[in-house]
Amino acid sequence: MVLALVATSAASAYGGEFKNKGDKSSPEDRQAFVEVIESGNYEAWTSLVGDKPITKHINEDNFDRFVEMHNLIKAGDVDGAKEIRKELNLPVKKAVHKMGRKIKQNIPVEVREAIKEALDNNDYNAWAELVGDRPVAEKINADNFDRLVEMHELMQTGDREGANEIRKELDLHPMKRFLKNRMK
Repeated sequence: MVLALVATSAASAYGGEFKNKGDKSSPEDRQAFVEVIESGNYEAWTSLVGDKPITKHINEDNFDRFVEMHNLIKAGDVDGAKEIRKELNLPVKKAVHKMGRKIKQNIPVEVREAIKEALDNNDYNAWAELVGDRPVAEKINADNFDRLVEMHELMQTGDREGANEIRKELDLHPMKRFLKNRMK
């Protein structure tokens, strides 16, 4: 759930064009996608994406702009990334509309994993140190952290309704997209 509030997925930020209809990309697939983009290696990228729909928009001539869009997303420049998205004629999907809010809270993979570990271990101090001054820290404190852990556990077991009730109680952002993708 904290992961839902702070994570960005490069693959979804590009409008789902990384996958074919019906594909269910794994976190490893999305991470590989990000790593290939960050390497700037067009050949490696084409070998990874194959004939997926995104190849209708991205080619060797404009791949550097695609990499730049990725870097702008990581840097939090939503407007710049959207301009390049338009230039590349990438479709707009719901993930792109939500990109601005998520980018502001971008957290590296290692930190997201550490946050998950803090939740798994019910370790408020570690969690608080990791999230720092992000907005979620204004709503979660030592007194209600156990509810956050309970929400996390419910999400891990697939109890979306229970997790959503606690989310509402804690006044956290809705997690529809996250829950849909994480609970498969």
